Amino acid sequence: MTKKNTPAVPGTISAKVDARQFAARLKLIAKHAELWVSTPILACATIELDPDASLMRLSHFGVDMNITATLTAEGAGAVVVPLKTLLSFVSSADGETLTIEKGQDEHAVKFRCGRFSATLYPLALEDVPRLDMPAPARSFAMGEGVLHHLLSLTLPFVSTEETRYYLNGICVELESDRVRVVATDGHRLGTRETATPGPLEAWEHRPIVPRLAATTLFGIIGKAQCFAHFAALHAQFTCEGWTITTKLIDGTFPDWRRVVPKNMDRPEAVIAGADIERFRRIVKGAGKEMKAVEFKPTEAGGVLLRANRYDDVSFTGEAAAEITAPFDPFGCNIAYLAAMPKAFGAKKLRLAIGGASDPIVITTPDSPASEFAILMPMRV
Repeated sequence: MTKKNTPAVPGTISAKVDARQFAARLKLIAKHAELWVSTPILACATIELDPDASLMRLSHFGVDMNITATLTAEGAGAVVVPLKTLLSFVSSADGETLTIEKGQDEHAVKFRCGRFSATLYPLALEDVPRLDMPAPARSFAMGEGVLHHLLSLTLPFVSTEETRYYLNGICVELESDRVRVVATDGHRLGTRETATPGPLEAWEHRPIVPRLAATTLFGIIGKAQCFAHFAALHAQFTCEGWTITTKLIDGTFPDWRRVVPKNMDRPEAVIAGADIERFRRIVKGAGKEMKAVEFKPTEAGGVLLRANRYDDVSFTGEAAAEITAPFDPFGCNIAYLAAMPKAFGAKKLRLAIGGASDPIVITTPDSPASEFAILMPMRV
């Protein structure tokens, strides 16, 4: 009896690419992609060659986000292979050039790099869940460092609570020639804005970029100049060598301006971030019950810090400060406050303090009026 051959998986490829560049981009994709091992096609890398432009597109296509890196390469064809297995091979092999081969009648893709080789069985190219970016309603450019600047003060405040899904991302408000971003987890809020280098028409729609996509943008595009494109339910960000396409959160971001105090004529205290961080480390060892810390002005012009855990443990300390006027003692989450200097990129924080139950407005000595954070108080 003659054994029947299994049909070959569609897809052929013949390519040569710089192995180190390929490995570096694949590693960055793997770091940020949502790899669903329970669904094989969602744990794969897609390799596609454009022979006319001598370019390779290296992608992960997920349900909610697509990440594509572009690099110089020779060849033609396209295949889909397991991402982590491929990364393990190219990260460890010793060659300078990676060759990729698969004929139409062959079942496996052969990778060769230096003295090493790997044989991987591909999946069907037509099964990858590509996100098609609709025609954008708004597009604008961001100069070098701008995207990083916007995300650094908002990404730390994105909620991880899945029940309030509309807070699981960064809200983007497009005004006339300006872009504002805001994020909140219900306990703290951060917002920043920037002018666009070209004309931008205001948009009533307030898109919400998911946390995973925002983290990917921060980690991959980072400080590079880029273009942003927004449609009703999708967004796409492009920079040299990268394209990131994401679904937007289908929800309504709350009216965050309601928690911003109307009266800003308040006592202010400029406090060294290093002192707040030092006290955070001191109380951390006593457990989560110590996260509420009382702030109280001293006669010497500093700020007294006090934390109690029931009746068995207490800590006190003093932070160097510049106080404009006496203020009523208040409490807040010391971990949340200690994270603010890094988010702002500053060594000192300016706290505008109302009553013990009023939101605390946080800026830096050099912050513009449009850039601030809000921290809700805690009972101590």
